Amino acid sequence: MGYVDSANYSCEVKAPRSRLLGIVRYTVFVKAPVKELLIIVGNTTSIVDFTTVATVTMVENQPTPVRCVARGGSPPPDMKITLGRADYTKYFRLDTMPALSGTDSFRTLLMTTILVTEQFRVTTRDDDKRISCIAQVPGLARIVQSARIIVNYAPRITCKSTTAYIGDRNVRITCDVIARPPVTSWFWILDDNGTTISEGDVIDGYWTIVTNRQDKKHLQLYFRETKETTFRRYTLVVTNIVAKRTAEVPLKRRT
Repeated sequence: MGYVDSANYSCEVKAPRSRLLGIVRYTVFVKAPVKELLIIVGNTTSIVDFTTVATVTMVENQPTPVRCVARGGSPPPDMKITLGRADYTKYFRLDTMPALSGTDSFRTLLMTTILVTEQFRVTTRDDDKRISCIAQVPGLARIVQSARIIVNYAPRITCKSTTAYIGDRNVRITCDVIARPPVTSWFWILDDNGTTISEGDVIDGYWTIVTNRQDKKHLQLYFRETKETTFRRYTLVVTNIVAKRTAEVPLKRRT
């Protein structure tokens, strides 16, 4: 017996010559598990069926459509969305979509239950957590589909304040940059005229050195010799595919 056998049934008791003695009516309800569970992240063309552990890439603080879709289940399943150990279901809207299948003489109803939001956001604290879609028909085993989240983010720049005396040589300004995915371009702006310098350049006594330390890029702007006009603000511009970020760093005169 399957869920298609769920129906109202009646039994007629008849005497000879088909005289009706009575009718017994009863309802049969057959529980059925969810047939398919999907998570849809981003555009409707990006459907991820997590029959195995997979990954989903999201951008920090960028609203992303997320849907948890359960096809089938009788009665319709209870649905839940979790991120790590936290329950995020209250941020999702619950929708149901009935669909009929079969011939005119024997049609069955298939329910699709959906949890949906257009504003799902993550931060770097959510990196490597699992987003899980959970569906359970009451009285039956629950079904879980999960994926590991990778969070991309714009460059983050941290600079050290530098002081020097006039006439000091080989003075440097240092900034550390982390980004995911990695930095695609960077340069320093030296003055109000927009003069730029990047890796391998030497301009009027300025040069740069860049080193990579694990997931960090270590950027240094060098001054051959400090002058009166050297003490000002310098701007570092760093870009990856998420965004462009800038940081102003002063070279301060020591007295």
